[in-house]
Amino acid sequence: MVGVLDLSDQAGIEAAVWLARLRADDCTEDDHKAFRAWVAASDAHARAFETATMLFEYSPQLVEHYDPSPVKTGLSRRAVLAGVAGGGVIIAGTATWQQAYASIRTTEIGERRQIDIGQGAKALLDTDSSLRLNWLLGAGFTLQRGRVFCEISDAAKPFKIKAAASDILVSNAALEVRLDDHNGVTIFIASGEAQVIHDGVSRTLVANDRLTPDGRVDRPNLAAMLAWRDGLLLFDGETLETACREMNRYSRIRLVPAKDVKNSVLSGSFAAGENVAFANTVTRLLPITATQQGDIILLKAGGQIQE
Repeated sequence: MVGVLDLSDQAGIEAAVWLARLRADDCTEDDHKAFRAWVAASDAHARAFETATMLFEYSPQLVEHYDPSPVKTGLSRRAVLAGVAGGGVIIAGTATWQQAYASIRTTEIGERRQIDIGQGAKALLDTDSSLRLNWLLGAGFTLQRGRVFCEISDAAKPFKIKAAASDILVSNAALEVRLDDHNGVTIFIASGEAQVIHDGVSRTLVANDRLTPDGRVDRPNLAAMLAWRDGLLLFDGETLETACREMNRYSRIRLVPAKDVKNSVLSGSFAAGENVAFANTVTRLLPITATQQGDIILLKAGGQIQE
């Protein structure tokens, strides 16, 4: 439909300032809760925010000049009008404002981050990962890359977690979801159960089940699967190539195994992000030499580490 953001109307004023507040760097969970309450209070609020969001898509300066301080009743029109040079006519769809209000959470290489995912549930976002929350729906997110561990207890309505072509519905479970570089999804249930829908096929996973990208379900070692949450990586008979790939997710110093050693088998516990220490240990465990040149450590058949 076609709509106009009416800045002579209180709902239009508050919608515009809410949009600014939600995009502010210091926006808090209390702000998110207050926003959801404001939307739920009136259909006029929902329509106004839909229009404000779509107008921002076309004219970002509209929001950039707003005062992003917490929203209060009786907001001054001056703050809202500061960035507006006349009215804005826009095209809006019913789902667009929900989509636009999604929040992105990311981590850098070597970083892990605790995240509030709504309804009192928490998630731990692993290194070099990204997810997209929809605070308006209040119970869902899309994993865009990397890995996340969620603990969801007695949710009022099921959480919907999306990763590539998989949808995961959870009401009471602790689970890990991982998206690899080829959009392959791995789902591990630490406790409880979850419903997984992939390509129209639904299945239920229970505690200790792991669904792999090729559709298999196995039951791996719980401690090894979740050690990354404590900054450790556990390998049990993995190839050196696989271990290096996993270690490299946590460090800007890259481990590069040569062809003559990449299939060597490795077991042990290693600190995530400590790639130099990993290389030193590997040279003691295996007949391998490690040579560091800048941010690259080359592993090949030989003796002791060289720097």
